[in-house]
Amino acid sequence: MENEKTNPLPKMLPGAVIAQMVRCGKPSCKCARGELHGPYFYRFFRRGSKLRKTYVRKSEAAAIKAACDNY
Repeated sequence: MENEKTNPLPKMLPGAVIAQMVRCGKPSCKCARGELHGPYFYRFFRRGSKLRKTYVRKSEAAAIKAACDNY
């Protein structure tokens, strides 16, 4: 148990971390009236010619944003 994290975050990542408000899709939810959920953090990056989007945990958002800025 030397290191609790067995998979440390990389120092450089391509892309950008963006906070987004999302809609869940349930018809009776508050987001159907315009009160969206969030913010949730996503990393946007290109793989080839396609734009990819991956979810980023709130606890890791600052570290991943820093890695994207270092890229």
